[in-house]
Amino acid sequence: DNRNLCGVHTAINISKIVCSITGENPIDWKLNRKQLVKQISSNKDTMELKNDGSVSHNLWTDALSSIRNPGEFLTEKAVEILMSPSLSEAAKLKLQRKNVFVPTPLEAFMLRHGEWECVTALSIRPTDKLVLFPFNTGKGHWMALAWDRTGEWRSVRDHFWLMDSLPSKDHQSIAQASVEHIRLAYAKLEKHNRKQTTQTTTTTTTTTTTTTTKG
Repeated sequence: DNRNLCGVHTAINISKIVCSITGENPIDWKLNRKQLVKQISSNKDTMELKNDGSVSHNLWTDALSSIRNPGEFLTEKAVEILMSPSLSEAAKLKLQRKNVFVPTPLEAFMLRHGEWECVTALSIRPTDKLVLFPFNTGKGHWMALAWDRTGEWRSVRDHFWLMDSLPSKDHQSIAQASVEHIRLAYAKLEKHNRKQTTQTTTTTTTTTTTTTTKG
């Protein structure tokens, strides 16, 4: 049963954009659970498949089970695993140089609810030009939501667009409702960064002393 593989579509769509930027070749994930399991096994050296202690055993088990089990909806960790071959450390560095950010599914979930504290590398987030969200609608569907913040990618500043394997007005409405929360989250983190910078500058000014040498 190969229903509910929209999470695979989402990983594919994001990986294609990422690889077009980094110059890597994306994995051609098959929309077939048995084939997916085989592909994951053959690419395990380039994938995030080992529990390094940062997540619970259940999270890993549930992720791989959601890929393997007939008809099951992919978990956030499962989508992250499928995106991982195109998001190596070297690829992330190339993306950073291009000011492109791909949040994890958990980070994307928090941002779409207006929260920013869990996002990585907060200090450079205001410089993001393109953000690619693996987007969980909360109603059993995954899709990719892209945000062109500067207009360099879609020629329209502050432009959002969807990559959806099952386009519908419902999915579009959910995405539109999340857009303002995402903008709000970025506004909050930018304010936080400015405050941090001001505090650092103030502290440096206060603690710096000048030594005068008498001649």
